[in-house]
Amino acid sequence: MTTTTDNSPAPTATEANREMREFASGPRSWTAEELTEFARLRQAWLEAATREVATAA
Repeated sequence: MTTTTDNSPAPTATEANREMREFASGPRSWTAEELTEFARLRQAWLEAATREVATAA
């Protein structure tokens, strides 16, 4: 099982995508902290998707 830097289980691509969509939903003005968090969520999704494609291959 893949884990995150804090040793929690890494999300699946579907879970990471859901988290990213929930975070970004609705109209907003983005603060620097929110942009940083969105970048973290996007990176988690990208890593999960890459893992799933590699596993499927």
